[in-house]
Amino acid sequence: MSTTWPAALAGNGDMNGLKPAWDSVTTINVGKGFVCNDTTYDYIISSGVISIDLTASGAGGLDTGSGAVDTWYYIWGIGDVENGTTSAMFSLSSTDPTMPGAYTLKRRIGEVRTDSSGDILEFWMLSRATLRRVYWLEDPESVCQVLSNGTATTFTDVDCSSLCPPTARMMSLWVDSRVKDSHFKAKGGNHCQKHVDENRSETFDMLMDANQVIQYEKTSSGGGVNISVAGYISGY
Repeated sequence: MSTTWPAALAGNGDMNGLKPAWDSVTTINVGKGFVCNDTTYDYIISSGVISIDLTASGAGGLDTGSGAVDTWYYIWGIGDVENGTTSAMFSLSSTDPTMPGAYTLKRRIGEVRTDSSGDILEFWMLSRATLRRVYWLEDPESVCQVLSNGTATTFTDVDCSSLCPPTARMMSLWVDSRVKDSHFKAKGGNHCQKHVDENRSETFDMLMDANQVIQYEKTSSGGGVNISVAGYISGY
């Protein structure tokens, strides 16, 4: 259902539930809950689970076109005020999805990534109001790895955009360092955000630039650095 609340009781930051959960390589389930429309005080409310399928079209599917490989799709909760119905859908757009039928309310509530076969990567989301953390449930040493045995001795780019969406505020890295000391920072950043000691594996959060690029360096000869994206944090 969809409803309008008085301005004194509502706010565009309100979000409780409507949390996406991986179901299969083509489908996502959105849990019950409510979110405030992204531009007005109208609420999108769901009392049950909504299933959305990347192979379907419109509400409950992809807003336009067909699913593609190696692509980010954004998950939108949508509402139809006139008929009092709620649904969800995928879109290539993080800001302006193509709205189906009489649906006019919308709020971005998540995102998914397809692999080289067009399958949705498995994930788990932890939510707290409008801040949501996503963990990848894929193999960290193959699917989620963005650097293997890196040996750069000056700060060098590592592109993480295949596993961290443009809408993310921060990413979570899993680093396996086989050198005396390795350093990590956002591209363009002036200071090292993290250093990892020799022969140590560690998971930590860090900032990145607008293109989801970080930089690393090792400070001694021998060994190498492996980096995987464990997940990311987004705001909605």
